[in-house]
Amino acid sequence: MRPSRLPGRHGLILVLAAIAALLLADRSSAEPPGVHAIVHARVIAAPGTAIEDGTIVIRDGLIEAVGAGIKPPADAAVMDANGMTVTAGFIDACSRIGQKEEPPEGRGGGGGGGGGGGGGRAAPEQPPGAVHPIVGVRPERKIADALVMDETALEKHRKMGFTSALTLPAKGLFRGEAALINLGRESVPKSIVRPAAGQVIAFDTGTFGAPYPNSLMGAIAAIRQTLLDTRRWAAWEERYERSPSGMRRPEEVSAYAALKQTAAGSESALFDVTDAANVARAVSISQEFSLRAVLIGSGFESLETGTLDLLKRSGYPMILPLPFPKDPKVSDPDEALDVSLVDLEKWDLAPENPRRVHEAGIPFALGTCRLDAATDFPEKLRAAIKRGLTQDAALGALTIQAARILRADRMLGSIEKGKIANLAVFTGATADAGVFAEKAAAVRVFVDGVSIPIEQKESKGDPNAKVDPRGTWSITLTISGRATNRTWIVSGEEGHYEGTAETRDGTVTFDTVTLAGNEMTVKLPAASGRPAQEFKVIITGDSLEGSGEFPGGAPYTIEGKRTSGPEGGVL
Repeated sequence: MRPSRLPGRHGLILVLAAIAALLLADRSSAEPPGVHAIVHARVIAAPGTAIEDGTIVIRDGLIEAVGAGIKPPADAAVMDANGMTVTAGFIDACSRIGQKEEPPEGRGGGGGGGGGGGGGRAAPEQPPGAVHPIVGVRPERKIADALVMDETALEKHRKMGFTSALTLPAKGLFRGEAALINLGRESVPKSIVRPAAGQVIAFDTGTFGAPYPNSLMGAIAAIRQTLLDTRRWAAWEERYERSPSGMRRPEEVSAYAALKQTAAGSESALFDVTDAANVARAVSISQEFSLRAVLIGSGFESLETGTLDLLKRSGYPMILPLPFPKDPKVSDPDEALDVSLVDLEKWDLAPENPRRVHEAGIPFALGTCRLDAATDFPEKLRAAIKRGLTQDAALGALTIQAARILRADRMLGSIEKGKIANLAVFTGATADAGVFAEKAAAVRVFVDGVSIPIEQKESKGDPNAKVDPRGTWSITLTISGRATNRTWIVSGEEGHYEGTAETRDGTVTFDTVTLAGNEMTVKLPAASGRPAQEFKVIITGDSLEGSGEFPGGAPYTIEGKRTSGPEGGVL
């Protein structure tokens, strides 16, 4: 055998360079978060526990020390937070962050109690694999296995002070396993805090004529039957493992294996209850099967007679979204006739729901689910605080209370030695509203001990200018170089503007129209699978212009001319 030829000089240089690159890459990927000291801050270690002129020391992703009079370590990067407030990083207790939109899935049928299909429909085929015959029963799905860390979405959450989130599967009766994740810049494996944070269950029904279950009664029956079958399968499997001789082996159904811990009461059952009327049904099933239940509410629990009393007696905690109704259209007398008293009551009382839940003694966390856009959350929370929710209750629902409900309070939720260094640093906190004040802003977060600055985009407008936005505007919207012509109409009166916009789906009503100086912000509602969209423009006389970036990263510019309305646009 011929001996292998040794590499020449150039070859040896290339080999050494490659080895060095691999070593450096490995070193950078394993680089620890480092050592930080936040000094001279007002530290809210937990709701009601504030440390003035406090210091927090972070080392290798964990909180090493917190208190007053602590000397920063010599090897720490020091941040002077004089005039700033530091809280535990917020936890979004119900979100879809980290997930890609899925195409609509057909409903499966068979099993668990019968058909329900329409006349003449062919029976749906049995899905492949060792899965449950009902397509909506897929507890074996794991959100942790499909996470995509979209930096644009993560950045928007961090800007609101969020450093962790529970991300929930969206479809079916048994939807799969939720995951609790950190919202930093790490890879998916390094971002997961709890990969199995609870099984999500919902009273999901198909449309009339769709395969089973296509009614609320069918959904309840399918949920109960699946839990009964899981318990039976678990007992059978245990006996078979102990002594298989003379016993038929249990069938292998991935749904039952995935639900085993939930049915035994050792893993959380997260009931996604979109209708307050279904709270009683979720409580009944949870009590029947002794589940460790958490109810993800509709946001209108206090409007349903007896619901809060039932929840209090049950002892089950809640996750509250804040989907407050839009302002009813009552400026026009004809439109006002179409607004019912029930709708007016719902609009008026919905912001009081968090306060009423808190006063009833029901533990709750807060989340961004059910909002048209997650970025609406701060505005909705401020509305709840104005209607009586206390600062401490709001902060607890976003930190330690959320961590307890999600069974992560040994790791997250408060600023304590040994916990994960997830922190939010705010400017503009006030005595009456704290970090939830209108002008308060998160300027930096720490996620797993990594310092992430928050870009502060300043308004391009003049806050002292006086302009009138009303009129008909000819708009040119240019997205990634492609221009489209639209029409906006703005009406109403100062402080209560409204309007419409032409879109590819037809003419829609703006969710909100606000004016600050000469900067107008309009928000389009979600439609056709896209989220709500917000545009900021600067008005100068009878012209407007603006620019920005859509959630997916596509840049846009807006230019407009007023074609009718108040001349000169001056109030």
